Amino acid sequence: LASFFGVLTIGEIFFGLGLDYYLRVCRGAEIPTIFSQLIKAILYLIVALSFLSTTYKIDITPLLTTSAIFSMVIGLALQDVLGNFFAGLSVHISPPFRLGDWVKVSGFFGCVVESNWRATTIRTSTRELVTLPNNDFSKKEIINFSFRPGILMQEFTIGLAYETSPETARQSLLGACSQVKGIQTEPAPLILMEAFQDFSIQYRLRYWIRDDGEQAGIRDQV
Repeated sequence: LASFFGVLTIGEIFFGLGLDYYLRVCRGAEIPTIFSQLIKAILYLIVALSFLSTTYKIDITPLLTTSAIFSMVIGLALQDVLGNFFAGLSVHISPPFRLGDWVKVSGFFGCVVESNWRATTIRTSTRELVTLPNNDFSKKEIINFSFRPGILMQEFTIGLAYETSPETARQSLLGACSQVKGIQTEPAPLILMEAFQDFSIQYRLRYWIRDDGEQAGIRDQV
């Protein structure tokens, strides 16, 4: 038992210093929690079965057969949990977001702060933490507002009278953006004519800010 736990401890150290260091420092990538947990669980199971087979001379064939039947029963009992688990895998294999991205899903808008085997947690602009099952991310529409790491897109619509020419409207809205501290110049704000209403022309104003900026305050100043 001492040697078994010793191997696990050494493996944990190598995993932390090796894989985590390589991905985070050398590659500049963040390893998702769901993958680290899955890899550790598989490696621990392999080590445990190897010790039973080699050190204690135990025939693990019945264990494998029994575990297959047990897994079938557990799978039927935990359909929702396993559904979230595999949904989490699919989200990370083909990720629509990265940790730190600002997304909108199921009516919630916030920054992705954690994603594990069961759920994904986002932090809203009002600092609330919302935990959503991975099924929501695999089945529902996801809007990613992050232009690039650290940059967040914001937009809203405004109606201006027909007497205001489109060029005057664009220059006025761009001038307003240039006076608000916190709006990025690269990429530059964008003004789009969107619709002709009964009494006004509707424009969409799109601009980018730092994702750690005061979103509501900047919007209010604009």
